[in-house]
Amino acid sequence: MRNKNIHKSAGNALYRNYFRIVDANLNRATEGLRVCEDVVRFVWCAKNIQARIKSLRHRIKKITITLRKDYGVIMYRETIDDVGKNSKKTDMARSGAEDLFFANAQRVKESVRSLEEVSKLFDGGISEYFKGIRFAFYKIEKDVYKKFVTVKGRRISK
Repeated sequence: MRNKNIHKSAGNALYRNYFRIVDANLNRATEGLRVCEDVVRFVWCAKNIQARIKSLRHRIKKITITLRKDYGVIMYRETIDDVGKNSKKTDMARSGAEDLFFANAQRVKESVRSLEEVSKLFDGGISEYFKGIRFAFYKIEKDVYKKFVTVKGRRISK
């Protein structure tokens, strides 16, 4: 399913913008996973969940190397002219470990979904790879919720 003409198309402004989306979301996904991993590791001391998150982060790092090597996605990064680079005040507030984890979990899910969708334009196999990561993270998020979230003063567990 790989688009063999992608390198010819990469000079096209539309593909440059697709690769900007890919580059930004690779960064968002790995950054979000790192924050989730740190909360699970240092605050909740959950070795098993931490290892699962680390594994997903390394899977994304692996595909990042491929995308940067095969498609040069980093070449299309434009941080200076990025119209969405400024944070909102709501992005700056966190109330504790749960909030920190789940805000970044949402960041991971959204960025991996974006990677999955945009990569359909140039490599269906990569899109499926991201889909697998997304569903693996859904399971981790549910496990964290069951193990660490308190609702109305009671820990949720199954």
